[in-house]
Amino acid sequence: MKITPIVIASGNGAPGLAAGIAVLRKGGSALDAVEACARVTEADPSDTSVGLGGKPNVLGVVELDASLVDGTTHRVGAVGALVGYLHPITVARAVMERLPHVMLVGDGAARFAAEIGAEKARLLTPSTRRMWVEQLAKARETPASVRRRVKLAPVVAKTVGDERGTVNFIALDRAGHIASAVSTSGWAYKYPGRLGDSPIVGAGNFCDTRYGGACCTGFGELAIRNVTAKTAVDRLEPSGSVSGIRDVHGVTVAPDLGRVFATATGTDQLVAIDTKTLGVIYRVPTGRFPDGVAYDPVHRLVAVSNKDDGSETIIDASTGRLEATITIGREVGNVLFDPDQQTLVVAVTPPDALALVDPTTASVTRRIPLSGCHGAHGLAEDRSQRLAFVACEDNARLAVVDLRQGHQQAILSVGGGPDVLAYDAGLGRLYVASESGVVAVFDTAGSGVHKLAQAHLAAHAHSVSVDPRTHQVLFPLERVRGHPVLRVLRP
Repeated sequence: MKITPIVIASGNGAPGLAAGIAVLRKGGSALDAVEACARVTEADPSDTSVGLGGKPNVLGVVELDASLVDGTTHRVGAVGALVGYLHPITVARAVMERLPHVMLVGDGAARFAAEIGAEKARLLTPSTRRMWVEQLAKARETPASVRRRVKLAPVVAKTVGDERGTVNFIALDRAGHIASAVSTSGWAYKYPGRLGDSPIVGAGNFCDTRYGGACCTGFGELAIRNVTAKTAVDRLEPSGSVSGIRDVHGVTVAPDLGRVFATATGTDQLVAIDTKTLGVIYRVPTGRFPDGVAYDPVHRLVAVSNKDDGSETIIDASTGRLEATITIGREVGNVLFDPDQQTLVVAVTPPDALALVDPTTASVTRRIPLSGCHGAHGLAEDRSQRLAFVACEDNARLAVVDLRQGHQQAILSVGGGPDVLAYDAGLGRLYVASESGVVAVFDTAGSGVHKLAQAHLAAHAHSVSVDPRTHQVLFPLERVRGHPVLRVLRP
């Protein structure tokens, strides 16, 4: 899928957008783009809510806050109450990349800024100094009198008003990664050391490449209380449930139709679900124990493997019309669609083989024997190399088949009862989840298929999926301490 890079900003960030666009046009990262944007605004003395020329605290000192979030890795960096340096956003990024911490404040932030050679600046301009003096006069104070005060709280109660502001940027790069950045001089004429939401990740700044990003401006104290940015992004995550579907075993998506297809073994049906409304579009009877399911976007057909019947049911994805049912063997496992040959690939047992099926004629065009494989079931494919991977349930093996040549390439050991396979095309990694709770990881990027690791993850960790954008590996577990859990691992 082609991704169009984009960067957006709060209103006062418009002058900085060109810098971020230039980064993205050259193929740069979203993180580089939002930092470049923020640096422009931080150096602009006409913006009195950010950086140079930002309005000071009640003592006339400009204290800067900033944060960045990498929406893919969730690395973050932040600084608060930084004094004397032009670009707090760059210091925040250095915190992210050079320290084991995520936030530095006050003297510590300034010390670190000096250590990395950050650009120094006299942040209080004549213009903002004049504004500060005028604000003090309204509270019947002068620069000299306020600095003699032992108690500043009564003065701050009179000096602070509605003068709050922030600059926000969110970018999406060509690789599909999202990043966000926030920078501010904070609430004008505040109590020294006050931090708002801007440097607090989750409150004023948050993004997640899977869903989107959110940054806040305005009353930071409220954003902190409500964890506003994180809450907003959480609301972007698709959620919902569909009732009345018993014992779902297989799921596939037809993005061009906006539908999800699920095999319901409890009622021996294929159920089509609208991805926007989560309403059931139609239900179609299948054979006994419909398990695997695959979508053919070329012919807009859905194929369902009926495990106990040893048959494949082919259905018109648009209308739900039953096109054909073909018996393939005594028992069938999962099915996938091979777009290169425009055929269905079905795991069959016994005898163990891959059956290639023409979906338009509902006929078997070829069988590829699987030597050393007993109980062929789970399937995955490396489309770049035209390799099919078959989980052999009964003897804990993984069969590797070259679909170009039509022959088996290898047989490898995995955990007991291998069930579901997931392939990460971006990293060239295959994950094999087993009923025994053992997960095996294979590398396919080089020559051949090589096992990288194998270990016990959790009881019945037999299902696995991969997020192609973040490369995170997802394991839904039925029961951990009495509750269902989704375990998310990073590669």
